[in-house]
Order: sequence, then structure tokens, then C-alpha cells
Amino acid sequence: MTIEEEWQEYFTGAAFKSAHTVKSYKNSHKRITDYVGKPIGKASVNELIASVANLAENPNTQATLFNAILVFRTIAGKDNDKIWLAKKALQPEIEAWRGIVAHNKKQYLPTPAELKKHMNDQFYEENWRSYIINFLLINYNTRNADLNLEFVKSIHTTKANKTKNYIVSRKNDYVYIRNDYKTFSKYGQKRFIFKSVPFGRAVKYFEAQHAPNERVYLLENNGLPIEQSSIANYIKKYTYKNLTEGDYNKVAVSAITDIADIKQLEQLGDRRGTDLKTLITYYNIPYSEKTWGKYNNNEDI
Repeated sequence: MTIEEEWQEYFTGAAFKSAHTVKSYKNSHKRITDYVGKPIGKASVNELIASVANLAENPNTQATLFNAILVFRTIAGKDNDKIWLAKKALQPEIEAWRGIVAHNKKQYLPTPAELKKHMNDQFYEENWRSYIINFLLINYNTRNADLNLEFVKSIHTTKANKTKNYIVSRKNDYVYIRNDYKTFSKYGQKRFIFKSVPFGRAVKYFEAQHAPNERVYLLENNGLPIEQSSIANYIKKYTYKNLTEGDYNKVAVSAITDIADIKQLEQLGDRRGTDLKTLITYYNIPYSEKTWGKYNNNEDI
């Protein structure tokens, strides 16, 4: 099997994978095969482990390369015990790296008050799309794809396609329905009901910028939903100082960490679709039962 044939075998079975995942594996596959000069399935374990060490210093990037190696060696029917052990050995480095990155980022990230001021400024300047994006990022701790949504007038409309995200405008409130988000397979549909006069006005005026009976999307290009690959850069055009959705979430997590409020962290996790164990590990939160109080879920920390 050639390098190209190896890639095509993966690609043929990757129909259910997101475009982002396929692109990530293609990049990793190319880097590794360029280094070892042969298909991953034909390279020795030692060659592959050496390629990871030489191709990347960041332990997170090394873990990504190991993930690709595991996938392509599995396709080739190879034993992966030594690869799993090599990847597992990275965990202490990954956690230390996250701590350094989190500390450095905290030095320049804005405060929650600055993010809210930016959001309110968008309202007063009648930048309706920007206001709505910032409202959802701040209040629901969304990821990028969660903002790829359509505005509709009835819950019934959302039943026609249960793979999309919606904002439903009802007489007395709004329903934010998320079917397309990172952890849907674990948590299923997320539905949040809320009331907000400014949000309602923003939606009303944003919809008025469209032709009657035209379908209205929050992230759009020429009246059509934006491509997944373009969402991140699209959203950054509307955020405070072009920050990412991840940066917005770090601001929220940092504020909760400062007051050690486990209930607020649980609520943030529920809104984002992330379990507490992941939040505490990924954001390097110094959790202790003595400081934070009893942890109510059944998950192990």
C-alpha cells in the first residue's frame, strides 16, 4: 500500500467525520509520512515515536500526531500498545503546558465587565449581529459551531431538521436550541429558554434587515449559512479585540475560579456541554473540596 492509498482508505471510511477532523488527520498523515518516507502502517513503532518527537515540541501537537498514528495503524491491523503508552506518557507534559498557557493568557485576557461593555456597545451602535453573537458567547459559553443557527418563529419549525441550531422567537420568551455542537453525542439536544428585552430588539431589527419570508441565519454569506471551515474567523470579526470563543470561555472560567464557586462552574459546563472533570483538567483549575465545596455529580475528579 502506498502513502496515497493509505490516506484514501481512511478517507473512504470517514464520511461521518467532520471536515475539521478530516483536515486535521490529513495534515498529520502528511507530516508523519513525509518524515518517515513510507505509509504509517509500514513504519516501525520506533520510527513513528521518533517522528512525533522531532516534528513537534508542543505536547498537545504530539498527542494529535499520535492520534493519527493510532488511526492509521488500526486500519493496517497493527498492534498499538506501545503507541498508547507513548501517548499516555505525554499527559504530565500536557497538563504542565496548559498551566503555562493559562497563566500567560490570563495576563492579557479582558475582564467579564470589558466583554459585557463590548456587547452593550454593539447594541447602542446598532450592530445587531455582533450584539447577538456576543450575547450568546457570554451568556451560554458557546463554541463556534453553536452560533451557526437560524432564527424561526415556532418550535414546530425546528422539528423539520433536528441537526441544526435555532433561536425561536416566541411571544414572551426565546428558545435557544442546539443540535449541532461538539458534544451532542454525549448530551443530546440542548434547549435554553430565556427572556431579554435587548436581545429581543436586536433579533427584531436584525431580521428586519432581511427580505420578507427570507430565511435568516446568524452567520451568513450571501443569504446562506457560512461554511464550517470559515466560522472561527467569521466570529472573530465581531468579538472584543478579535478574541476567540475559547478566550471568552477562559474569561468566564477564570472569574469563577477566582471565587471558587462549584455551582457556577457546573452551570457553565452545562451551558457549554462540557463535564466538570474536563473543565478542571483543561483549564488547570486548582480544585480542592476544602476550597470549592462538595462536588455533586458522580464524576471522578
